[in-house]
Amino acid sequence: MAKTNKTIIRLDKVKATAHIESIKFDGDLENGMFVSLGKLASDGEVRVATAPKDVEKDSIVIHASSPLMYNETLQEEDFILVKGNTGRGYVLEVGDIYTITDNGIDGATEVGKFVVPQASNVKGKATQDLTNEKIALEVIAKETLAGYKASVLRVIRA
Repeated sequence: MAKTNKTIIRLDKVKATAHIESIKFDGDLENGMFVSLGKLASDGEVRVATAPKDVEKDSIVIHASSPLMYNETLQEEDFILVKGNTGRGYVLEVGDIYTITDNGIDGATEVGKFVVPQASNVKGKATQDLTNEKIALEVIAKETLAGYKASVLRVIRA
């Protein structure tokens, strides 16, 4: 069985005081995915996260949990937030810069184009033009991250 690499995210330029939500997703979740914040879980702190339904109205964060794994044979590209575990959802701010491996984005990215959240899917979507998107990230560079093709994204709308 071929290995399927998970999405890797790097927080390149995110404030040390960035607002982070504790999230629980209703399934397994890779880093670099966009999720909508729902109600508080029973503990009163963790937010229930789902795939965005309405990308213009939902409170959307980007999942970036610390890829801590106790199995020394696993690498960062093997990390996944397992259903039921608590992860980190970063509230996007204009000017933030993230690098995400391209397997976490639907479509081909290129410098000067954009990535936006999409309804009913946690992956970002590559797009050539922006219209009225509430959240948008501009592709400012193409590089590799842990040996995988990646896009450097700057938040331009949040």
